[in-house]
Amino acid sequence: MTKLVEHRGVVDCGHAGHPRCKIAKRLHWPAACLQAHSTGSNVSTSSTFLDCHDPQSAVRSLSTAFRVEDHELLLAIKSCRVRDYDAPYLEERILAKILKDLGVRGTPQFAGTYFFHGTRTFDSGGFSVRGVLPLTDVLDELWTSLHSLIGHIVTRSEWEAHRRAIETTTAGGHGGWQYRLKTRDPGIHAGPYAHLIRELHLTPSPERHDYLAVPEIVQDIARTCDFNLIERYTEATTPCVVKFRTSANEEHAYQAAFWYVYAHIHGDAPPQSILYAYSGQNKPVQPHDVLSVELIANADTPGGPPLTRTASNEGEASP
Repeated sequence: MTKLVEHRGVVDCGHAGHPRCKIAKRLHWPAACLQAHSTGSNVSTSSTFLDCHDPQSAVRSLSTAFRVEDHELLLAIKSCRVRDYDAPYLEERILAKILKDLGVRGTPQFAGTYFFHGTRTFDSGGFSVRGVLPLTDVLDELWTSLHSLIGHIVTRSEWEAHRRAIETTTAGGHGGWQYRLKTRDPGIHAGPYAHLIRELHLTPSPERHDYLAVPEIVQDIARTCDFNLIERYTEATTPCVVKFRTSANEEHAYQAAFWYVYAHIHGDAPPQSILYAYSGQNKPVQPHDVLSVELIANADTPGGPPLTRTASNEGEASP
């Protein structure tokens, strides 16, 4: 017969068939299950991905990695109130205190992190086949696609000459300058980029670019000519949010997730730390890491609801 020992706390032993204990209740575990536990919740390598699709998924992934119950984490955050966001190292200190109060010891570990790439596209199905590509891999195709919108006005040779002028001279005004800035240093500017917090794509702010309205590079090109190119592009494309997985396991990421949840619970304006982002540094996101492509309805209206979801790979094991 398996020897049982009594343990009080909020720790999940991680063995199949052993329910997670509830706060202020006792749970009997096999002695072997307690070898890695004491009175606190020791965090270890997790199979959980940090997922900030919405506040609920952020809570679930955080509580699983912290090895506490969802309601315990929510109660701890609700009982904490920040008055001065400018206090030194406040964001780190508050989270550290909450984890200590919950009995969490060690550094929370995630199997990886989900990110959300916002854009407009001519072909939303292409992400599941090609992945999410950096700017250098799509630039030729983009120029060709944009010409297809104004081919009745500008010949192909004229459009190609315009591109050469933008890329090799100082033509194009501010749009041309921004274009050259992004294309001449792909290691910094080629992306692909993505937000940790999906909601940032659905709640545009004057302080950051609205990628569902128009990609920055399209805006730059459109500003070098006068063909109502942004309006034509918007009519021909579909806004979408591409969710993909990475192996990233960064402290700043779960801190951003924590403050995202905190802001929702207290109704505060979120701090700048939730702007944690992904940069591919000119390397593509592989197709097998694309989990879903969410088409966004009413993207020109802030907070427009999602229309549909396609190309779902969610639930697959991480490679």
